[in-house]
Amino acid sequence: MQCKDKVTIDTVAERAKVSKATVSRYLNGKLKMISEDKQERIFHAINELKYKPNRTAQSLKSKTSGMIGCIVSDMGSPFSSILTKGINKECIKRGYQLILTDSEDDAVIEKNAINSLIERNVDGLIINSTGNNDRFILELYEKGLPIVLADRPLATEGEIDTVTTNNAESIKMALLYLKKIGYTKIAFFSSAVKTNEVRKIRYQAFCQNVQEIFKYPGEEYAYFYSDLMDCKDKLNVFISNNPSERIAILAINGVCLLDVLKVIINYTGINIGTEIGICGFDNWGWADLIGPGITTITQNTWKVGETAAKLLFERILENPQAEARTKVLNNLLEVRGSTVCFAK
Repeated sequence: MQCKDKVTIDTVAERAKVSKATVSRYLNGKLKMISEDKQERIFHAINELKYKPNRTAQSLKSKTSGMIGCIVSDMGSPFSSILTKGINKECIKRGYQLILTDSEDDAVIEKNAINSLIERNVDGLIINSTGNNDRFILELYEKGLPIVLADRPLATEGEIDTVTTNNAESIKMALLYLKKIGYTKIAFFSSAVKTNEVRKIRYQAFCQNVQEIFKYPGEEYAYFYSDLMDCKDKLNVFISNNPSERIAILAINGVCLLDVLKVIINYTGINIGTEIGICGFDNWGWADLIGPGITTITQNTWKVGETAAKLLFERILENPQAEARTKVLNNLLEVRGSTVCFAK
């Protein structure tokens, strides 16, 4: 076994059964010149050998720092954890270090974090934005700093590299499904929308599609709550106002979906599925373990992170002057027992 401190690029090339030049191209992010099979072999060889490129030498040669900055809105959220795993996997493949910060969904913290990462000479940024610093972020992007927005697009006019999912189409898909299986009144539950562009898109899609599909004003059935007790009060209002309807709730995201489930299970005693339908965004691993299983609009959050990182590296390493690109990934409706088909 070769000593760790003697592992070189030649060692990696030998283990991966490729040339030294191919490993060098891989480490410098020139992946378009390397087949996927060779990329995988090099990736596994680097990990097995615990090879660490000399980033100082590489950065002097390429005038890059070998670091990527990432700002998420809530580090405690499963969404942020999954997103950053996707980003970090791509960073590892490229031999880059990921520096992660948490804005706590606060515009001031976010702006300070961006400035701090720039001071550390990161080669680019991936931002799950608060939506309050759009103009500032756009100005940095237009000055040449590689930036990709992950999940949350711009709320202001302008173009920037973005990876998101088909939020509006997914809301319509869920509502059509609920209508088809016999639900007659759907409520939308959310925490405050504020400047979160994804929440705005989902709320607007709910209002528009409820009007078209169910023929009642969606705004009247949108409930915005401040905490768990407020969520309980608003849920009771929805239930009591619709005694003869087949009712269901569509939650705006995984956090709100969990809040709604806590309220129903701990405070109402009503049966999920048979007495009230439940559907919401995000499938974070527990949806099939609660009650009869919870129907979810499942986002491939890991793929959002991976795609965002790929876009960023393409701009840093291959085409800095490329036009801004937006990648929209499809979501999947995963039907479980929390939504039950009613006989006509």
